[in-house]
Amino acid sequence: MKIFLPKLGESILSATVVRWFKKVGDKVEKDEPLLEVTTEKVTSEIPSPVEGVLKEIIAFENSEVKVGEVLAEIAEEEKFFVSPAVKRLAEEKNISLEELKKIKAEGRITKKDVEEFASDKKYVEMSFMRKAIAKNMELANNIPTGYLITEVDVTSLLKFIQEKRKKIKDRLTITSFIIKAIADSVLSFKYLNSFFKEGKIFLNEEVNVGIAVDTEEGLFVPVIKSCDKKTVLEIAKDVSVIAQKARDKKLEIKDMEGGTITISNFGMGGAKIGIPLIKIPEVAIIGVGAIMDKVVFKEDKFLSIKIVNISLSLDHRVIDGMYGSNFLKKIKNFLESEEFYGGDAF
Repeated sequence: MKIFLPKLGESILSATVVRWFKKVGDKVEKDEPLLEVTTEKVTSEIPSPVEGVLKEIIAFENSEVKVGEVLAEIAEEEKFFVSPAVKRLAEEKNISLEELKKIKAEGRITKKDVEEFASDKKYVEMSFMRKAIAKNMELANNIPTGYLITEVDVTSLLKFIQEKRKKIKDRLTITSFIIKAIADSVLSFKYLNSFFKEGKIFLNEEVNVGIAVDTEEGLFVPVIKSCDKKTVLEIAKDVSVIAQKARDKKLEIKDMEGGTITISNFGMGGAKIGIPLIKIPEVAIIGVGAIMDKVVFKEDKFLSIKIVNISLSLDHRVIDGMYGSNFLKKIKNFLESEEFYGGDAF
């Protein structure tokens, strides 16, 4: 198993190896300190995530290592024997063999072990990713949050997208237009693009929009950088690349760093609207609902239009309700104006 340098802080990109507590060939216990690293801000011990034997040291003392790079490799000790038939049974009953191993000392895992575990199973062990998400959600829930919702008529925008799809190879969706509308609106509402840390407001110069992506391994938020300086087409290309990396499970740490404001598209799952929790230390997150049909009375007749609900969750320590409401109004005006989405922004 390869051991990587974990993220040590919001702005820390690398660290220097100070010393190794173990040498090649040494036995290592799970959570036992492996090495010590230092940055400009902090000195930390890196523990082993598994039990085994230190097979190879890749990052030697005094060498600088970037976050996500390999530090060493550990050969895990296999204490259990699991036959193919037992593996199939565990899969059929949706039982994690890793969970079962936690309550069985060592040796052969039998069909009886799986059957008994299945009958007694009353909980599901949380993955490392799910635990991290849970911790962040608990922190976000402590923020004094305000919620706003607006309705956007996207009838003309959807027709525009349909026409452009005939001429453009890259996948063009409404999400790219919403990201651009958010980025351009933020330029007039700078506090929406800030961080709140230790009682201080930090204004971000770039508008880097995070996109919440649900995968089998948990929720990831890859970031599209400098959206205020890009056209809709450039954003669409970036979204396609990042979405493919997420599907292929090839997202890197650098893909998820630097976000300043986030968008969560509930509409992809059919939800009409949602009010997402803010991603700390950001101060706002935008929720996007499904595209829906609506009948309106306009110009002395009934018309069928397409609408999308867009929500804004805001940190009330930084942003007031009226400020957030005007920000949403700006986004709405952009998405309903062909002068915007069909002009220089495209």
